[in-house]
Amino acid sequence: MPLFQNRIMKFNYFLFLSILLNVNCFGQKNYSLITPLSMVKSFDTSLIYEMPSMKYDETYVSLKSIQLKNFAVFKYPVNGTQLIFDNYKSGLMSDSIFKLIVKQKKLNVRSFENANYDHYLLVMLGILADGTFIIIPDINNNNDFNDDPIFDYDHNVPDILKVENIMFTNIHYFTGKETRDLNILYDLIIHPNVNKIEESKVFLKRCLYWRGCITYQGLKEDFIIDLISSGFDFKTASDIRTLMGNNLQVEYFVPSYKNFYSIADTIEIGPYRIKLDSVSTFGNFAYFNILEDTSINFSIKNFIKKLSGREILKDSMVSILGDKKFTLLDFWASWCQPCLEQHKILQKMQPLFSQKKISLTGIIIDDNVNKPQSIEHIIREKIDWTNVFVPKDQERIQGYQHFNVDILPMYFLIDNKTGNIIFRSQSVEKTLLLLNSLM
Repeated sequence: MPLFQNRIMKFNYFLFLSILLNVNCFGQKNYSLITPLSMVKSFDTSLIYEMPSMKYDETYVSLKSIQLKNFAVFKYPVNGTQLIFDNYKSGLMSDSIFKLIVKQKKLNVRSFENANYDHYLLVMLGILADGTFIIIPDINNNNDFNDDPIFDYDHNVPDILKVENIMFTNIHYFTGKETRDLNILYDLIIHPNVNKIEESKVFLKRCLYWRGCITYQGLKEDFIIDLISSGFDFKTASDIRTLMGNNLQVEYFVPSYKNFYSIADTIEIGPYRIKLDSVSTFGNFAYFNILEDTSINFSIKNFIKKLSGREILKDSMVSILGDKKFTLLDFWASWCQPCLEQHKILQKMQPLFSQKKISLTGIIIDDNVNKPQSIEHIIREKIDWTNVFVPKDQERIQGYQHFNVDILPMYFLIDNKTGNIIFRSQSVEKTLLLLNSLM
């Protein structure tokens, strides 16, 4: 929910690593940075999808060189929009949910009504006349299994089969507006059922991620991006995870909410706060926003450790940092409905926070006219943690503009000893997952 409009102007020119400068009235400099990305093979990922079996004409799957006793074909739409449309057509998705997703993602589903199988990855499992179990992935996406590699297993078929590094090529990928021919690397994980082969389980494990490097005024930070989506484009992605660090190694790429950030999360590195704004549709470029504070002798860490505010109920000055190891700051306002709803989640976690050395402080950024509504909400919901009220017109005077909050709600996890911002996110769920990892 927007708190301020056009607080920091952004300029985008589509040039490699182009940087533009804008100085605002708070002594901060805002830079837009465009960084090229490259795809890299991953050793580990949690992106595993099940391929359901499909009806397939036996005459169409005839194999010239071998005789099949039984077979089943499994398919999975490589396109995220295609999966949404298929689930809707099959009745797995209700009409109301379908319309909501189409509206939110601005999808053009009409383009997929006459989709053919080149939008899908196909894998065939079969039993030969002599009982040999075979796996044939349609790696060149031509709906013909005669020209594809065969992986065979004798009569003692294990409970789990894994075929690694299968490169599916010539995937005609369509987002509704853009089309791209893609090559996609997967592992196959199969739980075979030799008696009822159509009841076997086939899973795809995607083995790619994107990599780049931010280089700016002495800052050199590697980053990797993981696409959390059934599809293969960033437009329809359900989420994007980003990990930053120096000399990142591929084998370190193991999902962890303690280390990963999503779109619009802010990462503090040295004197900079870095936000991943977006990624181009097919992962060619990452768009970052870099905020550098230019105030004289300003230290965000010392500033946070010394920052105080007026507690809204007691009407007395208090430190925003509690007396425990960490402090979770919750930026909210009385008119922000998502903020108020997520207080219920925080209330349930509050006893655990106290046990685990985590303080919770609310920061209410609002107009004075709305102060009574904030007080009413706190009393009605029996909120028992500290809440500091910061009048919107005094935000700069009191120093809270340095948090650069333009969206509500927003959560900051602070290390009380160092003053470091460990994590920033708009999602209370992701914040709680991080807190659980610290606990």
